[in-house]
This record gives sequence, structure tokens and C-alpha cells, in this order.
Amino acid sequence: MTRNARIATPFPQLDIGLRIVCATLGGWAFSWGLVACGTAALAGLGLSFHDAEAVMQMLGLLSLLGVLLWSIAGASVLRIVGGLAIGATLLNLGAWLLQRALLA
Repeated sequence: MTRNARIATPFPQLDIGLRIVCATLGGWAFSWGLVACGTAALAGLGLSFHDAEAVMQMLGLLSLLGVLLWSIAGASVLRIVGGLAIGATLLNLGAWLLQRALLA
């Protein structure tokens, strides 16, 4: 068996459906966390809120595109789900903590 050989899944439609759901919901959650965390960090560093928000929304759109492409092209659905779940959770938690610290 070669390194790049793919294991046939018994339900290929389920694999495709999971990738689409992960790409849509996971990509949105990841990008939202990135925008929220980056906006809070840049505002905390002294950049005006609206400038920080605009910059991070542009980067968030690029990250969403990257996550969508990665979710469809990734080798393992489990890796995609895990990466998006952990990444989105950490980014949203970091944004929540930064915002609490800035408002305190």
C-alpha cells in the first residue's frame, strides 16, 4: 500500500456531507473567533476599534476561504473536525478573555 492510498469509506456521501457541514459551520466559527480575538487584541494595543475590526474582517474572510478549501481537500474528516473544533474554541475563548480584560 502506498502512502497516498485512500481507504475506501463505506458511505462516501456521509464523508462529503460531513466535509460540507464542517466547512460551513466550522469555518464560520473559526473565522468569527479569529475576528473577535484579533479585534480585541488590536484594540487593546491602541488601534481604534473600527480600524481593528475592519482589518480583522478582511483577514477573517481570507481565513474562511482557507478553512473552506482545507475542509474539502483534507485527508481525514476526523482531523478536520478536530482542528476546527479546537481552533474555534480556543479563538473564541481567547476573544472572550481579552474582551473581559479590556472592559475591566
